[in-house]
Amino acid sequence: MALVAVITAVGLAGCRQRPATDSALESEKTTFTRIIPMAPNLVETVFALGAGDKVVAVTDFTIYPPEALDLPRIGGTFNANLEKITRLQPDLVIIQGEHDQVARLCQARGIRLLRVRMDSIATIRNGIRQIGAVLDRHEAALQLVEEIDRDLAALAAGPGQPRRPVALVMGHTPGGLRGMTTFGPESFLTELVELAGGRNVVAGDGSAYPPLSLEALAARGPEVILEFRPAESLDDAQRARLLADWSALPGVPAAASGRIRFITAPELLIPGPRVADIVRRLAAAIHDEAGLD
Repeated sequence: MALVAVITAVGLAGCRQRPATDSALESEKTTFTRIIPMAPNLVETVFALGAGDKVVAVTDFTIYPPEALDLPRIGGTFNANLEKITRLQPDLVIIQGEHDQVARLCQARGIRLLRVRMDSIATIRNGIRQIGAVLDRHEAALQLVEEIDRDLAALAAGPGQPRRPVALVMGHTPGGLRGMTTFGPESFLTELVELAGGRNVVAGDGSAYPPLSLEALAARGPEVILEFRPAESLDDAQRARLLADWSALPGVPAAASGRIRFITAPELLIPGPRVADIVRRLAAAIHDEAGLD
């Protein structure tokens, strides 16, 4: 599975192109009973708000909650099954980003469409409130946002606490440190690393996923490298080979100390209601604690 496909599917790409406002839909008093959320974080949000019994299908990359896993799958960002969506007769489809094919289908079939942006802590809050308003789960949305804020406040590094230099890396080609990219300065994970007591020192120039050269990595001197390989099953031998590749950079503190963390859990890339747990697990990885897996 291509890494970029995973990133797009779980909601980290493509959300900034269009603001998620639908005040007319939010002001309606319609009760929706057949909902299709078109991204894993949207699925998690609908269930977290207590409306999971209204969901009739989920995307291929949905991994949580357990109650959602047996529902029909309708593809994802790149391969939405429009015929299957039509057969399921939803009365509300929730999307983020453009999702042009799905948007056109909804327009043609008279299906109500809600656009939501959830790619930062602020937009996660807003997205939860927006979905809560449309689903008549106002109080549940307020409580969920308050719970997230409370948990994040408890986890956040103090203002005077030094932040550990971290490199966020999206994979590398086994056998050599090639094909690496990182997460930009405005990305969801860069923001969460800051809360976890780190600092993404290779965030780049503002693009979403800038390429990462060995020279730039060596110049920034990260103390910890978090290498994301979502949904990969790495045995001990595979981890050892990937770790050995990093020995090509003995001058980088993280490589010299062996503080290379291979993160395969896809839920750490999902900007949704479990954001506080992501911060907790990133902090564990950055500060050499247990709890990443």
